Amino acid sequence: MRRRMDQAKDRLDHGREQEAEFDVMDADKRGFRFFTGLVCAALLVLTVMFGPRASRNDLETVLKGVAAGVSPGTRMVQEDPQMEPGDYMVAVPDEGGGPVELSIWDFADEDGDYVQVFVDGRPRTDPFAITHRVTKVRVPSKGVIQVRGIRDGKGNGISYAVFFNKTGETYFNIAPLGGANTYTVQTAR
Repeated sequence: MRRRMDQAKDRLDHGREQEAEFDVMDADKRGFRFFTGLVCAALLVLTVMFGPRASRNDLETVLKGVAAGVSPGTRMVQEDPQMEPGDYMVAVPDEGGGPVELSIWDFADEDGDYVQVFVDGRPRTDPFAITHRVTKVRVPSKGVIQVRGIRDGKGNGISYAVFFNKTGETYFNIAPLGGANTYTVQTAR
């Protein structure tokens, strides 16, 4: 009998040791949860503080027309901006005359717009929808590239961006419906 009582006491003591271990684990969990909550709160504050400013700068970048350091496919603004269509001279480095790769996408609202790319007056592509997903087109390193507005999905302008891989520049533009924006590509000297 005494032996059974000693075994029961040992089990009880062992159970208390396990409870103590769980208390330490719970304290660690509480610390982790507190730290995670603190990080989430800090990120929320930073988003609220700096979020609107980033959007305003993106609109300013778009309205300038040309920017370096914009990754192809980047959505810059929520809605199509009010801007005038533009034509540009593009100087590409002389790298033996290899082709230039254009990346074309909708930098604003995906609204069912269609464009078509022409090189020296001849169609290079069929008409295609511009979306946030990049469409790549190879063109010669010298020539007249036109992006023609084929369809205006919502009637608020055909906004698009075109990135030239050899210059690292992105051009933000509005294609006129039935008209074209011209990019005269020349070799830099």
